[in-house]
Amino acid sequence: MFKITFYLESMKSIVEAMRKANLKRLICVTSFYSKPDTIYPMMYKIVMRPMLGRHLDNMNEMEEYLFSQCSDIDYTIVRPPRLLDTTMSESEIKVNENAYFFPDFSTKSQIPRANVAKFMLEALDKNLYVKQGVAIDLVK
Repeated sequence: MFKITFYLESMKSIVEAMRKANLKRLICVTSFYSKPDTIYPMMYKIVMRPMLGRHLDNMNEMEEYLFSQCSDIDYTIVRPPRLLDTTMSESEIKVNENAYFFPDFSTKSQIPRANVAKFMLEALDKNLYVKQGVAIDLVK
């Protein structure tokens, strides 16, 4: 199988352009479970990891690049679960700081793209979660 490099290589180009333009604020999206871990639920291990593992691995490489080589960038990494092409939900968005999912299963494990966009704009506007990765999801 071929290695996926899209996320890391794209982020390197974005950060290079940001540095040239003297821009500091970055908000990006990866996914639940982007960092390999044995504590994830069985569904992740038997379904998601075999299907999406190479994508998740490269998302993790991108995140590690931000953590280790971008101290000059005020990044926020947003980690949503399954994205839906539906209208915005009125449900509360739950945030788990510096996490890759919700281990208490208190969320829906799916979120409309519009809710993710709204969360990202709010984080940008209010300068929230700087130099952090956050798992987000809708409350059950």
